[in-house]
Amino acid sequence: MARTAEEDGAIKPPMGMIEPGTRLGRPTGRMAQFFGELLFSIVGAFVRDVVYSLWLKFATWLEPKIQGRTAKLIIGLLLGIGLFFLMPIVSGLLGL
Repeated sequence: MARTAEEDGAIKPPMGMIEPGTRLGRPTGRMAQFFGELLFSIVGAFVRDVVYSLWLKFATWLEPKIQGRTAKLIIGLLLGIGLFFLMPIVSGLLGL
């Protein structure tokens, strides 16, 4: 019959401490949540910056190609309405 460590009189480490010879696993609990939030905010900021710069390039490319004030207003309204409906979908997919 096998004896347990308590029966042998071995000293057990207190709760929460790492036993010698064990491998460290993935971070759990609050630390993983903290790093997840940090990574999420960094990636979100990067995506927002890239999307904004692409939008700015597109707008500067499109602006000289449109002649007339009314045409610019109509195209601007159409792009704004499209962005109004598209932005919640994109932010929902990215989790922002």
